[in-house]
Amino acid sequence: MDVNPYQSPTPSPTPHGSSPPGHPRPSDRGGYGQAIVLALIQQGVVLGFAALLLDGGYFLRRCTVAALMFWVCALAIILLRPKTPSAFRLLVVKYGFWFALVLVGMSELLVRSWAWNGL
Repeated sequence: MDVNPYQSPTPSPTPHGSSPPGHPRPSDRGGYGQAIVLALIQQGVVLGFAALLLDGGYFLRRCTVAALMFWVCALAIILLRPKTPSAFRLLVVKYGFWFALVLVGMSELLVRSWAWNGL
């Protein structure tokens, strides 16, 4: 077999589902895709159950405020560093909604205690 030094080597075909060496798989590339999907699933479940409660929409309004607050923060995080997220940023996008729910609940308790007891 003659090897021509002026001809570029032809790449060998890769099996289905794998990448050539040196090229990361799409799931290995940095990005927020999986974190956003997980956040949407969590919020869908929580908002769905909140909508089923028979409390006149009280808990649903609080969850909606928490979801809006979360997405404002998440969009700021994503827009500041869109290509290479750190592990902490991915963690915030994945599970930050629960922290937002706690913040909304705590702020409501604080406001109610001020309203009942005065400053």
